[in-house]
Amino acid sequence: MVLRKLVVLASAALLSVWPVDGADAQPSTTPPVLTPAPASSTVSSLAPTECAAKYHAELAKLSAARGDGLGSIFKQMRTAEPALPGRWLFGLPPGSNGKKIAATRARVERVCVEQQRVKGRMRCDRYEQRILPSTEIGYLAAPSTDEAKLIKSLTDFVEGRGAIAEVGNNGRYQWLVQRMAQDLKGYITQAAHPALCSGGREVGEFYDAQLAPMQKRLQDVAAQEKRARDFAVTRVREAVALHAVGVAQVAVKAKAQAAGSVDASTGELSRDEMVRISREAADAVAATLSADDLLTAVARTLVPAAVIADLQTETSSLSKLRRLKSSVLEVQDRAADGILEAGKSMASLDAGKRALRMVEALVNAEMLARSYQPFTALVLKTPQSILSAHKAACTCED
Repeated sequence: MVLRKLVVLASAALLSVWPVDGADAQPSTTPPVLTPAPASSTVSSLAPTECAAKYHAELAKLSAARGDGLGSIFKQMRTAEPALPGRWLFGLPPGSNGKKIAATRARVERVCVEQQRVKGRMRCDRYEQRILPSTEIGYLAAPSTDEAKLIKSLTDFVEGRGAIAEVGNNGRYQWLVQRMAQDLKGYITQAAHPALCSGGREVGEFYDAQLAPMQKRLQDVAAQEKRARDFAVTRVREAVALHAVGVAQVAVKAKAQAAGSVDASTGELSRDEMVRISREAADAVAATLSADDLLTAVARTLVPAAVIADLQTETSSLSKLRRLKSSVLEVQDRAADGILEAGKSMASLDAGKRALRMVEALVNAEMLARSYQPFTALVLKTPQSILSAHKAACTCED
């Protein structure tokens, strides 16, 4: 009985270093009140040491499954992936400077093509004018307010190459994630002792309560991913609808010319036909399409089939977007010179680029959600696993 009291007091001392209201609070100096567990309705005849042994066996299972992961999860969440771009590929983030905006247009530059050394210095003898292609995607209109907010909310993750900013240095959840991972690992890997059951329920409940801010963060990440999908699907539907009407218009004109019609009106789609064609094309874009499929649907409205076939050799959505960008820049520069393929317009080109901007946002929102999955499995679920193990094993009489 004395040993049980000592363990409960030790548990209280351990919990007292935790903040009382989430990651932003400082460690408390007042121990939380630990309420003894109610008597179990299924009290067994096992001695306390036997229950402690059963409980330790359950914790050992958790340790084997999650111990190593708990030791590395904090570093994993903060680690960048060098292969990621580290910047937005489609669309300039809000607040882009004039230099970046200028890069959305091809420009003529005077380039030295012949040099000679005169009195120890290099001097250019002949210059040529060369056209330098654009290097950034330009748009006729800025993103909507909600789209801009989404892009801004993901920019730290994009520029951090997949590292979760809120867990980084001075991040909002840095201390909470690091400490929780350490303490949970320490608890489930502790050595066996006769009074292990004492205070176990209180510890599990305390850890679970302390993780409430992270539960809220995960809800926000899920909502962010849903918004990204809604925006992407909407923009892709707009792009494919405009493209479908343009293609149909070309077909109607070709048919009229083949029939020898000189009446211009016979080569135009009626308003009702345009509405029908655009609706059918938009409806074909299901809300459940993967980001890859949405990307491919937009690419068909912008680039030749050969380019789309090349995209399939890439293994990730971001690598496909990276390769696609160079082709879209070529289309953008030709359009700026007034060269557009039949059935395409500046409006349809802009719609395609706006769609790719939101598809890229969706890809990154999904990556962020996936980045939190190991944390959920290793950290968020462990307090409840501790509680379940305690309830199942610690059924002995006091």
